Amino acid sequence: MKHLTWEDTVNFVLEIHTREGAQPSRILYRMLADQCCREIAENTPIYRKSWTNDGADGSPVLTGNCVTLPADLLSVDSVEWDHNMPPLDRRTTDQLDLLYPGWRASPGEPTAFCQPDSMTLLLNTIPQAPGASKLVIRGRAYLPAFSDTPTEPNPLEYFPVGQQLIVAYYILWNLPVVPVVPINDSAEAAALAQFSTQRRVDNRSTYKAKYDEMLLKLAAVDNTRKRDQFTY
Repeated sequence: MKHLTWEDTVNFVLEIHTREGAQPSRILYRMLADQCCREIAENTPIYRKSWTNDGADGSPVLTGNCVTLPADLLSVDSVEWDHNMPPLDRRTTDQLDLLYPGWRASPGEPTAFCQPDSMTLLLNTIPQAPGASKLVIRGRAYLPAFSDTPTEPNPLEYFPVGQQLIVAYYILWNLPVVPVVPINDSAEAAALAQFSTQRRVDNRSTYKAKYDEMLLKLAAVDNTRKRDQFTY
């Protein structure tokens, strides 16, 4: 499938933005693009991945029975221990207290977990041989950022090209409007400049509508795909 690179996205934005007499800002474009990817991940379930306690940067950290979750995780789908075992049961803290008295200090292989807050998981036992990569967390995640190499694929490369343009629409929607300067001091020139400026403002609404449309299409494409369980 064809994909748009960061350079393609910038050129699309530049073609429209410079017509307004604006001074292009690639730094601002990039900031808005990264924000767009975060909002896409938060509002659609299009990106899932798995994490393991392998010690790599951004991996979950297991201390006793407490797991510090990775920063790019949005929501937990499942938690596994030792790969060969079935996923751990998801419980509330109160349920763990009822089912496993003294669980916070009990050694053993975990069979259940709870999530007391957005940054932490608690296992129902303290693993005695935790080992690297024994813990596997699967769930929704934030999209990766655009590559610093302009010709590399974008984070939405596996979606149709038209939907990859959502990032360009988001940038154009959120760029500041450059007011049109009257060509002279006449009332007619002032009115024309005001009218032209308003058209630019209205165009921002058009790009917002295109962004919203592409967001719905991204979610629809993801919902129609058949995803094998636990392959991410």
